[in-house]
Amino acid sequence: MAGTTEPAPEQPKLGIKATIAGLIFALLVLGGFGAAVAAQADDDGYGDDKQEVHSDDDGHGEDHDASDDHEADQ
Repeated sequence: MAGTTEPAPEQPKLGIKATIAGLIFALLVLGGFGAAVAAQADDDGYGDDKQEVHSDDDGHGEDHDASDDHEADQ
């Protein structure tokens, strides 16, 4: 018939229970990922207060001149 239109297909209605379940699932996935990253960072030693600090300073201070080391060799 010329004047009739087809009804639009029904949209799925998920409801509040499905929405809450989806949010909880997303939080669990993100929380698990965050915990895994934190555990890996702990295994790598990041944030460890007992880490040794490496320095290029050899105890001569800031006005150390490299030519002083070679004068003793001559």
